Amino acid sequence: TTWAPVIKVQLIVQELLQQVAPLLRRNWNVSVSPTHNDPEASGKLLKALTAGRAGIATLKASAANPRENQYMVITYSMKRRQIIGLIPQDSFAFLLTLRREAAKLKRR
Repeated sequence: TTWAPVIKVQLIVQELLQQVAPLLRRNWNVSVSPTHNDPEASGKLLKALTAGRAGIATLKASAANPRENQYMVITYSMKRRQIIGLIPQDSFAFLLTLRREAAKLKRR
């Protein structure tokens, strides 16, 4: 298992984030600083996050053992005025719940 060389962020709606919030109570918090290699992408990410969206990023991927995959939720903290990352301790359970809740939202 290796860390992803480039972290791609998939944006999600706030409602979906609220549905998986209980799985984020026990997590690791990190400060996120987008690189300035692509200022346009960094600006778009910040604009989406400050508008109430959140993002899911794959940090570590293992095709052989999906239970080893590591994900991070990226959100903007108005209080701290910075982008923060929340890494669930049980990423596998987090991803299963995220998929289930996303399917529920699509059916509405």
